[in-house]
Amino acid sequence: MIRPVPRLWLWLDTALSWTALLGIVASLGWIAFHGLRPLDVGGTLFGGSFNQMKYAGAWITAIAGMLLASACRLTGYRAAWCMAGVLQAGAGAWWLLHYPENHGGDLIPSPRRGEIAAAMLVGVALLIGGVFLHLGAARAPRHRPLSHTRRLARLVVASALILIFAGIPLANVLRAPLPQCAFSKDGMQLTLCLDASDTPTIID
Repeated sequence: MIRPVPRLWLWLDTALSWTALLGIVASLGWIAFHGLRPLDVGGTLFGGSFNQMKYAGAWITAIAGMLLASACRLTGYRAAWCMAGVLQAGAGAWWLLHYPENHGGDLIPSPRRGEIAAAMLVGVALLIGGVFLHLGAARAPRHRPLSHTRRLARLVVASALILIFAGIPLANVLRAPLPQCAFSKDGMQLTLCLDASDTPTIID
């Protein structure tokens, strides 16, 4: 027989679950906004594909976090899918409306309009998936209360997701930015040196 769960554990489970999910959703929104931003990639190596690969990798990582949260049934995971879809579709719509004009034909924007539209369709798919999860949960019979072991596992997963999608980004934001023309002690260049007047700075 499964004994009732103390209110403190229920509150902790809800708080950690929502914190983890909001961290993932915020990461997806940031990735969508900056990854779908059309930039002139003329003259860049491989047409700026490395930049798109970086955002694609970050997006896949965030989606993997969402899938893990869904597999563990963290509190609010259905709403998180809906929010992620709305943010991605909204970011795509924003950049389509503010797509740079190229009257002279000199710009090579990336991503292209079709790629942004495809990303918007993915966002709509995420939204529809979240709606279907809500409808399925409303029609499904009530589940038995979680055992203490499964609830503890959910707390561990939620804490790990908070560290990955909230703690690490926050630490990067709070960290002091590197100065221009910075080098490590081993001689590796860390930031750009724009011209010969820039004085190299050694960073510990």
